[in-house]
Amino acid sequence: MILSILILFLFFLSILQSLYYFYVLPDQVAVHYNFKLEPDWISSKKLLIGSYLIVSIAIFVLFKFLTSFLFQRGRFKVPNKEYWFSEERKQKTIEKAIKYFEVFHLILLLFLLVLFQIIFMENLSNHQLSWFWVLWVVIAGYLVLVFIWSYFYSRAFRLEHSKQKQD
Repeated sequence: MILSILILFLFFLSILQSLYYFYVLPDQVAVHYNFKLEPDWISSKKLLIGSYLIVSIAIFVLFKFLTSFLFQRGRFKVPNKEYWFSEERKQKTIEKAIKYFEVFHLILLLFLLVLFQIIFMENLSNHQLSWFWVLWVVIAGYLVLVFIWSYFYSRAFRLEHSKQKQD
């Protein structure tokens, strides 16, 4: 329940962030930078913010509705699928998998929120503040969190399976 509320909060925060920066950003913004940290792709703020909104909405819809739909039909990867989708374990397995994917959804939405915040701030500073060192920390943190999530997701099903065999 708390994860769902946090996901909804981050989703609405991304919409509010987009609305705020739509009125604050200049009409032309840098959307890509080269290795010298110089802007090498300039676009309209409508394209940048529109892309952000489309990606945020797509991720929200994909994770909220498609994952539940697929999990109910058992169409996702877990080790020892026959064991986990036996009648006595199926509902608990689905609930557990949905919980893990809610965590992943939260991580992804938070990453996007921070990533676009850095892009917005860099554009507002006229490329003087150089927020890019923060960008690399954010990307590294995201990758570490995804690795940790992947590890625990795969272990969650194996550990319980091993315990069940011992019983």
